[in-house]
Order: sequence, then C-alpha cells, then structure tokens
Amino acid sequence: MIKFFLWLMLALIPVCVIAGEPPPSIEKPKELKKQKVDQLSPHIVMGAVPDDNKNLLPTLAQRIKKRLKQTGFILNHPPPNNYIIGSLENRNIMGRYDQILLKTGHLAPETNMIIHRPGPLLIDPKTEEKMGILSLYIGRVKTQYMTKSGTVALITDSLRAIIAKDMLLQMPSVEPEFKIHNSAATTMEGRVLRMENNMEMAGSDQLFIVGLGRRNRATLGLMLPIYQSPAKIVDPVTKKMVSLPTKTIGHGVLIRVGERASIAFLADSTRPIRRGDIMATAIK
Repeated sequence: MIKFFLWLMLALIPVCVIAGEPPPSIEKPKELKKQKVDQLSPHIVMGAVPDDNKNLLPTLAQRIKKRLKQTGFILNHPPPNNYIIGSLENRNIMGRYDQILLKTGHLAPETNMIIHRPGPLLIDPKTEEKMGILSLYIGRVKTQYMTKSGTVALITDSLRAIIAKDMLLQMPSVEPEFKIHNSAATTMEGRVLRMENNMEMAGSDQLFIVGLGRRNRATLGLMLPIYQSPAKIVDPVTKKMVSLPTKTIGHGVLIRVGERASIAFLADSTRPIRRGDIMATAIK
C-alpha cells in the first residue's frame, strides 16, 4: 500500500510542476469607442468674449484676420461709376501683375483701389425689407499714370478672375482698428440673410450676412450670440401651434459693417446656421 501511494505521488509531481499556480483571471480591456467629430462642431465655445487667460481671444483674432483682407462688403447705394475698361494687352480675363486701363476721375499715382463686383440684393426673410447689396471682393489695383483714355494701373492682388466692367472703390488711407468686443451700445437683433458663396448653411470659420448695421448702432468687431430660427409645433391635445424655446447655437463677429447689414465671421457653432437664424444681444 505504501508503495502504491509513493508511485501515485511521483506520477502527480510533473503535472503540478507543469500546471503551477492557476493564472490570475485577465479581464479583456474594453474597446474605447471612437468619438465622432462633426466638422461643424465648435472650434471654441464661449458665452461672451473669452478670457485672455484661456488664450482663445488671440486665436479667434488670428482666424478672422485671415479673412479680413479678402472679404466683400455691403453697399447701401449703387457705387460710384469707376470701373475697369480693359487690359493693355487686350485680354478678356485679367489677373495679378497685369496692367489695365481704368475709368476714374483724377487720381494721383500710387493710389490703391479695391476691385469689386456688385452681387445680389439682400432681402430680410421675414419683413422682405431691402437691406443693401452684397459686393464681392475681387482684387486690388495701384494707379500708375493718367492718359487721355483713362488711368493706367497695376493689379496687385486678385482673388478671382478680373474682367472688364468690374467696379472700383478707393481704399481708405487708414484701415479701421479691428478689436473683438461684446459691448453693444443697445439691444439689437438681426436675421441671417445669406451665407458665404450662397451656401444653404454655414459652419465655424465661415462668413455670413446678418441684418445688423450702423442704423442699429452695431460696431466693427462686435461679437453676439446666434439663436436658431424660431420654430413651431402642433400641441397634440389642443391642436394649437406652440413656439419652441430658442437656444444659442453659436457666436458671430461683425467684420464688415454696412448701413443696414454686415458681414460676420462664425466663431463657433453647435449646428450649421441657416437663413432666418437670429443674431442678437438677447432673445425672448
């Protein structure tokens, strides 16, 4: 019997050595869900002008600066009849560094002018009031010398192809200082009239036209919240129309101020903005 137990112990030793202690249970790591990032998600989120401590304001100013020099503007009246007659080399399409002939009054050499192209009439989507004319920025010219036929100038910048009959406006000698602020002189409210390049909607870092201007005491660099266009639904019990509460969907900064309408930069957006959305100091 003793021999049998000795034989059994010797037989089990290799199994124990091979098996060793049972391994601790290893929990399979949970796979992290990839967060989907919408292209129209906010670049920055703010309730008003961000604090310098957060380094958001300099970032926003830099983002806007890239668009300022190539932004159109709002005309309240038809522009002066200054235009491009044509190319000195008789080209149909002109571009940077081309010499061109202008129809203008007397201008001194080295006068800088903006080339623009008047575009669509801006209409308020609710009141149908005429808010001005959007004029597209095309490029810039610098005058060289006067002739009997007109003023010879050099194209110094071109964002789009330049053609005969494109209009001209003299540039101000000093550009107004651009500073982002939220100091509205009074309560104001304006509707989004149009998107950049006539798109149906706009997201962060894109431009839009809003029905706020100098008549509303709006100023350059003013940043205001944007609210979704008021919507209504049917009460399932009373069958009456009920207005949904408004909510902030982004913030816009006025970068070109006209008399009745302005061009604004969309600083942030939680959803795309559309025509009819409201930019205001506050909304009920």
